[in-house]
Amino acid sequence: MLDAQGKVLLPGPSVLGYRAEDFVGRSAFELAHPDDRPRLLEALQWILANPEASRQVEYRARHAGGSWRWLEVVGRNLLHDPVVAGIVVNFRDVTARRIAERRMAAQYAVTHILAESSGMQDIVPRVLAALGETLGYGYGAFWTADRRLGLIRRLESWRAAATPEPLNIERACEFKWSGGRGLLGTVWAFAKPIWIPDLQRVEFTRAPLARADGLQSALLFPILEGSEVMGVVEFFSGETRPSDPDLLRTMEVAAGQIGQFLERRSLEEQLRFAQKLESLGVLAGGIAHDFNNLLTGIMGNISLAVETLPPQHVSRDYLKDALEGTEGAASLTRQLLAYAGKGKFVVERVDLSALARGMRALVERSIPKNAGLAFDLAQDLPAVEGDPSQLQQVILNLILNGAEAIPERSHGAVTIRTGRQQADADYLRGALGGPPGPGEYVYFEVRDTGTGMEPQVLARIFDPFFTTKFTGRGLGLAAVLGIVRGHRGFLKVESLPGQGSEFRVLFPAAGKPLCASEEETFVQPVPAAGATDRGTILVVDDEDLVRRTAAHTLEHYGYRVLSVSDGIEAVERFAAQPDAIDLVLLDHTMPGMSGEETLRELQRIHPQVKVLLSSGYNEDEATQRFAGHNLAGFLQKPYVASYLADAVRAVLAVK
Repeated sequence: MLDAQGKVLLPGPSVLGYRAEDFVGRSAFELAHPDDRPRLLEALQWILANPEASRQVEYRARHAGGSWRWLEVVGRNLLHDPVVAGIVVNFRDVTARRIAERRMAAQYAVTHILAESSGMQDIVPRVLAALGETLGYGYGAFWTADRRLGLIRRLESWRAAATPEPLNIERACEFKWSGGRGLLGTVWAFAKPIWIPDLQRVEFTRAPLARADGLQSALLFPILEGSEVMGVVEFFSGETRPSDPDLLRTMEVAAGQIGQFLERRSLEEQLRFAQKLESLGVLAGGIAHDFNNLLTGIMGNISLAVETLPPQHVSRDYLKDALEGTEGAASLTRQLLAYAGKGKFVVERVDLSALARGMRALVERSIPKNAGLAFDLAQDLPAVEGDPSQLQQVILNLILNGAEAIPERSHGAVTIRTGRQQADADYLRGALGGPPGPGEYVYFEVRDTGTGMEPQVLARIFDPFFTTKFTGRGLGLAAVLGIVRGHRGFLKVESLPGQGSEFRVLFPAAGKPLCASEEETFVQPVPAAGATDRGTILVVDDEDLVRRTAAHTLEHYGYRVLSVSDGIEAVERFAAQPDAIDLVLLDHTMPGMSGEETLRELQRIHPQVKVLLSSGYNEDEATQRFAGHNLAGFLQKPYVASYLADAVRAVLAVK
């Protein structure tokens, strides 16, 4: 019971750990939290002004053990009653209920935020504010780790309105990575939360700063993406807080929700990116195919004109220059096919270290003078299966990209490494490419000390024709990714503004290291001329220009040519005189009856028919549907006249 000044007249049973009789004559508000005293005084004035009326208030009071407890009090003014002559106060400890309400509010806030958010940058500040406010903390922060640079960085922080600023603890925003050491390192290493009831009793790197800010307790918990820690959330309070297992479980649930959300978003983003790459790959492959058809007509006719003109003719040099230009255009279509993942032509067992070592002189001549090269190439690497020329393009493009990332008026370094590693599902989850799963891989890594990339730039570097440079086609990295995908490999990129970039390409290991003889460069033999230089050729192609070019070329070399524009007509012409046609030059992609269907019908008429398949796609892509059909050969478009003649001569030479 209290008097009109709020002093204790008659104590009740203690709920705060003190002796009840010690409070007689003392203010009932002296144990109240400073932030709650104004509300208590306002409630007292209201009760004094309203005799017989009751008023309920909840406030925090200091427990004898040093913690704050929530009390629910109901006061009634009976000062006018001569029997009572005081303010009757009933109270009870509602700390457990308030904590439960806070836990529910925190969990609801996280669920609500995740339902509305689109990504990491949106989630982090909102989750920090929601959890900090609902759980009554004064300061919070979210930390991420850059294992490549060995650093832990604060990504975002939050401060309660009542928390003074600036905080000393905010000065510490970056640490050297040391898994298992310090608060942040311990949470990262063991993926478990840490509760510190009283900061006065523990020592860690930032403890003096926290104590100087008046912070007295802390809670840290990890955010997991799959089984990997991708962040740590920490909260500090201006009051000591005894360990609360229920709250820890709530935080683990919230962290699990955030981690699942981020993992789902990451998978969705990877799926969207893969779909975008696939659609762009289909587009790029289609453009390359059609462009190769056009180039076939241009290159074939120009090369045929060069061959038919007298050696001293004034036009020969002009035509040779034009032919060189079309060969440059053909190189561009090969890059488009590489981006589409359809550019693997000649598969061999390749030693990546030997391949990179052999390119050193070329690379050193190609990069800017302000970029230094350092090679760290592993010995006795397992071989990988791939096209050496395509893999060389990957190596060259990545090194040039790293060198060009170094600002012109500064000096930097590009480090090239090779090695072997076991890659598990977690490691490959964020990588581009595939589809092989966990296993042994051989990697090629390029790390530069350049300017690094902002997240929005990093998200677009593999888009075709996207470039941050003033010049260039912007196909370099797009082609790299296409080649990696075509070789069933993976590509991982890490980059931060001002910290440089790291590109790591992983290819499935294909067995034991190569012996010396296998490392030699093989040169494709030029088909030898056969005994028969003449015969009848059936040219089947839906493109008029390609069909005419092939016919003119073959006629120039002495062959008799029959030309048709589709598969149906080809089958009809062949059925009319199967023994008179020595070879069929067949286009891969045609409307109506496809090249595959046409071949099947031709072989039904004459099982030993010789068919030379020609396509704007590469050989692997074009011939995979013809497996088991006994093709006589393959001719890649575009081609010059002599290539066509050599291919036909080689097929006819086989008896």
